[in-house]
Amino acid sequence: MRGIALSLAAVMSLGIAVAGDRATAADRAAHTRPATSPEVPPATSAVGRVWYGGTLPPIIVVATPPERAAARPAVSCPPVGS
Repeated sequence: MRGIALSLAAVMSLGIAVAGDRATAADRAAHTRPATSPEVPPATSAVGRVWYGGTLPPIIVVATPPERAAARPAVSCPPVGS
């Protein structure tokens, strides 16, 4: 009796999983539409070209701290390995 109950539970779990998968697939298929390719003008300057790798210069950000941050004391980072 226990084996029948376990088999029935396994079959029902598998069945509900398949039914849920089909319902989700049908819902997604109803809302899809084919993609269209936009018209892209050709690149005329180096801004639009593809970057093929290499080394870029570092980005340096310079900013003044807000007033309340300037009022607090600076705290140094702990040394590596401590």
